[in-house]
Amino acid sequence: MRHFNLPLCGTAKLCARKRALATAFMTGVSTLALFAAMPVKDAAAADCTVSGSAISGQTDCTVTNSGEMTSPEGGLIINQGSENITVNNEASGTISGTGGWSGITINTSDNTVINNAEGATISGEGSGSAGINVTDPDYSGSSPAGTIINNAGSIAGENAGIDLRYFYGASIVNQTTGSVEGGYGIYAYSSSGILDIQNDGTITGDSNYGIYIANMVGANISNAGWIYGLNTGIDINGATEIAITNSGTVSSNAHAIYAGSIGAFSLINSGTISSTGTDDLYYGVNLDIVDVATIVNSGTISSSLAGQDRGLRLNEVDNATIVNSGSILGGYFGIEFLGDDSSATITNTGTISGGVFGIWASDTDLTLSNAGTISGGVRSTYAESLNATNSGTITGGFDLAALNEAIIYNSGTISGGISTNEVNTVDITNSGTISSASDGVSVTSAAFSLINSGTISGESDGVYVRESNGSIINSGTISGGDYGINADRLSLTITNSGTISGGTASVLFSEDGNTLNVLQGALFNGVVDYNGTVDNTTTFGTGSYLLGVANYDQTDNTINLNNAHQTLILTNTNTGSGTVNVVDIGSTSMDSAVRGYTNSVGNVLGSILSIDVGSSAGGSSEPTSSGALGYAEEKKPTGAAAAVKKGGDDTAVDRYGNLFWIRAFGGQTFDNAKDTSSTNYGVAAGVDRQFDEGRFGVLAGYGRIINKADDGSGKTTGNTGFGGVYVRKDVGSVTLDASLIAGGIDNDSRREISGSDPARGSFTGWYVSPEIAISQKHEFAPGWIFTPSARLRYTAGFYDGYTETSSTQNITYDDRTSNTLEGILEGKITNRNTLANGMKANVSFSAALVDTLNLGSSNMNASLSGTDFTVSAIGNRNLIGTRFGLSGDVQLNQQTTIYSGITLGTYSSDIGSWSANTGVKVKF
Repeated sequence: MRHFNLPLCGTAKLCARKRALATAFMTGVSTLALFAAMPVKDAAAADCTVSGSAISGQTDCTVTNSGEMTSPEGGLIINQGSENITVNNEASGTISGTGGWSGITINTSDNTVINNAEGATISGEGSGSAGINVTDPDYSGSSPAGTIINNAGSIAGENAGIDLRYFYGASIVNQTTGSVEGGYGIYAYSSSGILDIQNDGTITGDSNYGIYIANMVGANISNAGWIYGLNTGIDINGATEIAITNSGTVSSNAHAIYAGSIGAFSLINSGTISSTGTDDLYYGVNLDIVDVATIVNSGTISSSLAGQDRGLRLNEVDNATIVNSGSILGGYFGIEFLGDDSSATITNTGTISGGVFGIWASDTDLTLSNAGTISGGVRSTYAESLNATNSGTITGGFDLAALNEAIIYNSGTISGGISTNEVNTVDITNSGTISSASDGVSVTSAAFSLINSGTISGESDGVYVRESNGSIINSGTISGGDYGINADRLSLTITNSGTISGGTASVLFSEDGNTLNVLQGALFNGVVDYNGTVDNTTTFGTGSYLLGVANYDQTDNTINLNNAHQTLILTNTNTGSGTVNVVDIGSTSMDSAVRGYTNSVGNVLGSILSIDVGSSAGGSSEPTSSGALGYAEEKKPTGAAAAVKKGGDDTAVDRYGNLFWIRAFGGQTFDNAKDTSSTNYGVAAGVDRQFDEGRFGVLAGYGRIINKADDGSGKTTGNTGFGGVYVRKDVGSVTLDASLIAGGIDNDSRREISGSDPARGSFTGWYVSPEIAISQKHEFAPGWIFTPSARLRYTAGFYDGYTETSSTQNITYDDRTSNTLEGILEGKITNRNTLANGMKANVSFSAALVDTLNLGSSNMNASLSGTDFTVSAIGNRNLIGTRFGLSGDVQLNQQTTIYSGITLGTYSSDIGSWSANTGVKVKF
C-alpha cells in the first residue's frame, strides 16, 4: 500500500482553527456566542435555530437558501449533536466560506442531506478550504453517518470540491449540470462505511486527483460524465472493495485510474479511460497489490502511445479477469502483468495493442482467449502456465520463456511466430496461419507437440526445434526459407500427410533416433536430409511414394512399409540427391475384380437355369426333377400355344419353347488386408431352349469393373464385354449344369504418388471362366425344399503390359496371367406359399462354404527407371470363407411380382463381400 503524508485539514493554520473550534465545542463554549459575529446576507429560511452560520444540537432541521450565506468562518457549519439536517441551496443561492474556511462544514452530524440546485454555488476560499467539508473532530471514525450530497450546481474549494474525512458512509450525486472542482475534485479518507459516487457532470482535480479515496471499507463510483485529475483521474489507496462503472470519460496527465491495496476491484468501462501524459510510466489503469480484479471493457482504455506507458497495468494482482470487446492501448504494453504467483484470464474480442507487446505477463499464469486483435504479440515468462486460444489476429506472435507449460490453439492468424525457451512442455495445435520473418515456430528445451492442419511459415525455418523431444503431426503446410523443419540436437517424430518445404531441405535431422512417418498426401519440397544420423526409422503408409533424401545411411537406418504389396527401391541415398521409391500396385491388379465379376455372371446363369419353364408355358408347377441351386425344371411344353408365352423373372417363352431373358447384376468385395475394394455391375441377356433331357443356351452382356485403394491412392476401371454358353442335363434325380464365359476388358489405371502425383496407364486383357455344378432337390415337408449343391469354377485372366505416364514415378509392367480355382458347397432351404388371395410367395435361405485357390505365379514383373522389380499381386494363395443369403418374392397380381435379396460373405485374409437386390417383375 502506498502511504501519503497529507494534512488532514489542508494548511497548518486551518488545522489549528479546527482544533480550536472542536475544543470550544467539547468544553461547552456557546455556539451562538462563537458565530454571532458572522455576517449573513439575505439569510436563508430555517425551521430550526441558526446562530450566525451554525446549527448546533438541532434535529430534523431544513435550511433553504436562495440568497447568500457567507462568513470568514464558513458559510454554514453543522455541529455535533445535530441530526437529520437538510440544506437546500436553490438556483440563485450561494454558500461560501473565506479565509481558508469551507462553504459548508459538517462536524460529526448524522444523516445530513445537502441539495445544491442548478445555478447554485457552494464554495470555500483560501488555503485548505473545500466546497463541502465533512469531518469528525474526535477522529472516532464512527460518525457522521449518512451524508448525502445532491449537486446540480457548483461545488468548489481550493483544497477539494468535496472533502470527506473520518466519516461513516456517504452518497454523492453529481448531476449533468453539476461540477465539483478543487485541488482534489473529491477527497475521501478513512471511512468504516461505503462511499457512493454517481457522476453525470464534471469532477475536476486541477492540481491533484479528480477523486481520491483512501483507507475505506468500500466505494462505488458510477461515471457517465467527466472526471479529470492532473495527477490521477481516480486514485484509490486502501479499500476492501471498489466498484467503478464508467460510460463517460476519466482522464489525467498521469494515471487515469490508480487502485492500490484493494481486496476486490471491479471496473466496467464502456466509455473512455485515458492517460494523456507524455512522460514515461503512466497508465490508463494501474492496479497495485489487489486480491481479485475484474475488468470488463467495451470502451477505450489507453495511455500515451509513446514512451513506456501501459494501457492497463496489474502489479501483484492475485487473480485477474479481463473481458475486452473495446480497445486497450499502450505506448509500451497494452496490458502488463507483474505477478506474484498470480493468475489472469483474458477474453478479447476487441483490440489490445502495445508498442512492444500487446500483452506482457511475468509470474502470472495466463489464460488467453482471443477472437479479436492483439498488436505487439504476447510475452509470458516466469510462470506455471500459458493457455492461449486464438481465432482472431495476433501481430507480434508469442514470446514464451521460463514456463512449466504452454498450450496454444490457433485457428486464426499469428504473425511474428511462436518462440519458446526453457518451457518444460509445449503443445501447439494450429489450423490457422502462423508466420514469421524468422522461424514460424521455434522451440528450445521442451517436451514438444505440434499438430498442424493449417499453414506455418518462416523466412528462416518453418519449425525450429532444439534440444527438445517431441512430435510433429502435419496435414497442412510447413515451409521455411532454409528448412521446413529443422530438428537440432533432439530426437523428433514427424508424421506428414501434408506439405513440408524448405529452400535447403524440407527436413533436417541433426541427432540420431528420429522417426519419419510418411502418409498419403505427403509432399516434401526439398530433400529430407538425414545428415549422416543413424537409428532413424522411416515408415510409409498405404500407396506409392517418391521421397528425395540426402546423406541417408541404408545400413544403420530402418524403412518400414505398410503391406506386402509395396516394393522399396533405393537410389543414391547416401549422396546429396538420393531417392526412396515405394511402389504399391495393388489397385492396378484386376485379378480379384475379374473373379468377382465372373462370379456375378455365374450367379445369373444359375438363376436362369432354375426357371420353371414348363410352368411358365402353362404346364404343371409341381416339380418332377431337381435342378442346380434347388430350382425345379419341367419338360418342354407341348400342344398349341400362343405365339409367345410369358415366363417368370423377366423372361419370355415362345411357342417353340425358347426362353428369352435379361438380367442386371452387381457385387462388391472388400479386401481389408490390401486396403482395396472391387465393385462390378452390368447387364446380361440370353436365350435357351429346353429339350427332353436338358437345356442349352447362349448369353452376352456388358459390364463395368472398378478396383480401388481405400485411401484413394489408386484406382483401375475396366469396361468389359462378354459372351458364353450354358447347358443343363438331368441324370436320374441329379441335375448337372455347365457353363463357359469369355470376355475382353479395357482398363484405365490411376496410381497416386504421395497422394497428389498421379501415374496414369491403360491396358487390355481377356478372361475365360468355365464352370460345372451338380445339385439334388429334397422336399422334406409340404412346401419346404432342401437343395444341396456343389460347384467348381475356374477363371483365367490374361493382361497386356503397359507403361504409366505423367508422374514422377512411372512404372512399366510386363504381360501377366492369373489363374483361380473356386469350389463351393451350398445348402438352400426354400419355403413356397400360396397366399389367401391366390398369389404366390417364396422365401429362401442359403449357406455356403467357399474355397478359392490362386494358381500359377503370384508375381507382377515391373521396372522403374531401369530398375527391375517383382511385386506380388496375390495375398494368400488359398482363401476359405462362408456365404449366407436371404431372398424372397411376393406376387402382387397376375402381372406384377416384387422381389429382394441379400448375400453376405466373409473370408480369410480379412476379406468380406455383400450384395443386395430388389426389384419389380412385370409380365408383358
